[in-house]
Order: sequence, then structure tokens, then C-alpha cells
Amino acid sequence: MRRRNFMKGVAGAGLVSLLPTVGCNARGAWWDLPVNFDGRVVVVGAGAAGLAAGYLLDRYGIDYTILEASSRWGGRVQRLEGFIDVPIDLGAEWLHDQPAALADAIDDSRVDARIDLVRYAPQTTEIWNGSRLQSAQGMRHVYGEYKFKSTTWHQFLEDWILPASLDRLQLDTPVVAIDSSGSGVTLHLADGSTEEADRVVLAVPLKILQEGLIEFTPELPESKRNAIDDKTVVDGLKVFLEMDSRFYPDLTFLSPLAQGGADHLAMDGVFRKDVSQNLLSLFCVGQQAAQYVDLDDDDIVERLLQHLDAAYDGAASRNLLQARVQNWNQEPWIQGAYVYGSSALTNIDELAASVDDRLYWAGGAVTQDNIVAVHGAMNSGYAAVAELLNTPG
Repeated sequence: MRRRNFMKGVAGAGLVSLLPTVGCNARGAWWDLPVNFDGRVVVVGAGAAGLAAGYLLDRYGIDYTILEASSRWGGRVQRLEGFIDVPIDLGAEWLHDQPAALADAIDDSRVDARIDLVRYAPQTTEIWNGSRLQSAQGMRHVYGEYKFKSTTWHQFLEDWILPASLDRLQLDTPVVAIDSSGSGVTLHLADGSTEEADRVVLAVPLKILQEGLIEFTPELPESKRNAIDDKTVVDGLKVFLEMDSRFYPDLTFLSPLAQGGADHLAMDGVFRKDVSQNLLSLFCVGQQAAQYVDLDDDDIVERLLQHLDAAYDGAASRNLLQARVQNWNQEPWIQGAYVYGSSALTNIDELAASVDDRLYWAGGAVTQDNIVAVHGAMNSGYAAVAELLNTPG
């Protein structure tokens, strides 16, 4: 079994020992699963869900391959290094849960994982209403979650989950069609070649399925197609601005709350991190993201500076040292942020349901718990594999 059982730690405040929340003699929630399958599996997509599926398939000795359309693994979990003195989460950033969720994601009580986290609880908050800043300091009493202190979600996957599948992962390998009409499943690749499998785990961004970038033979059942099309995948991007000085609070809502301000945020990007640089980060999804996502990167930065300069009397333009844009709408194999709004909670059972005991489904939207969170996506990958292993064939 390929596994990295090592200690990862740093000194200082925020160090958390991740001990799995299982009994003394147990190894994790996804151990000792019933196994009635010994064929070949292809996992489509190497985001958090697909990598988790591979991690569990490896544990049970199943023959599998992971096919990733893009040139990098991780999906919307990515990191930027060298921009400032700590790595930056280009995509997923928060742990929307307690630290024990990371231990549950590793799912191995033999591993002593020590990962540095900070409690993310902004102490100074303002709202820009278009003409003036309004204080919202009460936020510090009601909001708080966790972030990685000197590492990232991407590093978490690289350290604990990816090693199981490194020699089974193929990048730059788009799947364009899946034919399950025969005795097995044939996956047609963009280069004209094929892969054969007995079963397939589809862990691709939902927008790729909605846009019909993978053709299915036979066509997916109407109930599955409706469950896919019913979801709303919103626009989304992040922008990172290194500033010469800090002129901003911990958190700024760049639009009124009634106009989507809760999803149009300028944040201290190094809040409680051990770094001397000043980083102002934009997080924007949903209705407010429409003003950015169709622009090129330079124009996105210019649009953001206009907002910040209006709120902070031109301080943003005066202090800007460098900028980096991560526009998730422009990633060809992702095409947006994540499932959002009331549609996120509908038809989840149908979205997760396997098709003809051949096609299994995973991803951030395919889970009842911790929907669109990284550890929720991982759990969906584990659940898909658990169902696959237990189904004879």
C-alpha cells in the first residue's frame, strides 16, 4: 500500500493535531468495506473527488486509472507559489468545518498528521455601499472558520491523497465520449484513442456535463439529465493584489449585501499568517462576478482597482505592487465556480445515483453533507467507490 505516514508540522500558534474521530481499534470510516468487485475502473477527473476515489481504490487493490483533461491535477484546488512568501490558495481556501474534518478526509488512524491552521475570524469589517464605507464590526462575534496557515488545500491533497495515484494519473487526457452499451465501458479520448473499463467514476465539474462535453451512449436517463441540468453553476474568480502598505480592514464587502455583497469580498489574504507582505484578495462568485469574468486579466484588475479606489480614496492604485488573476470561468475544463443557491440542495440523490451499475458519480455537488466543500467532494468520491465495490459484477 502506498501511503505517506509522516509528520507535517510547524511551530507556533494554530498547530492542530489531526487525530481521526474513530474508535481506538478502527482505522477510519472507509475501512473494512464489503468488496464484491475485482475489475478495472477509470476515474474521470483529478479534482478532490477523483483523487479521493483513487485513494480508496488503491486501498482495496483495485486496478484503476485517473484521466484528467487539463494539464494539472486538483480541479478548483490549486496553489500559487512565489508570489509572496507563503503559498496562496488560487481556488478552495477555507475549511468550512472543524479541524477534525481533515482527519476524517485522510481516513487513517495510523497517520499522525500535524497541519497548521488559523482560526479565520475577521476582526475589522466594512461594507461599501457605493458612496461610503459602513462599519460591520459585529461580524467578529458571529463568523469564524479555519484556513491553512502556511500551506494550502492543494498541499493537503499532494501530501496525503495524491501519492496513492501518482503512477495511475494521466494529465492532458480529455474524455469526450463514454459508451456503456456493450459488456464493458469504452471511454473515447480527445486524441482518438480509447480506454476500457468495467466501471467508471465520473468526478468532473458539473458545468462540463451541462455543456455536453462528454457524450454518453446510451444517453443518460432523463432523471439523471434533469438532475444535472437543474443545478446552477455560478461565475467565479479570485484576484490577488500585493500592496505596498495595508490600508484596508480584514474584510470589505465591495457591494451592498442586498446586491450580492456577501460574495463580492476584498480580504486580507494573509490574515494571521506569518508573512511581512500585504496581500489584498478578491473573492467573487455569483451575480457580482458577471462584471469581471468576461474581461481579460488586465481589465479585471483595473475594474477591481476602480472599486477599491472609490472606497479607499485611491489607495489601491497608489499601493499596488503586483497582481494575479484566477478566472475560473476561463478554465476550459471547469468553466465556473461551483453549484450555488437553492438548486445546490435539490435532486442530490438522483445526481449521485449510479447508472446501470456502470457509471458512478462524485464531485462537490454530489453530496448531502458539506456540499461544494473540498472535504465534501472527497467524501462523495469515497461514497462512489464504496457503492462500486459493493455491487457485484
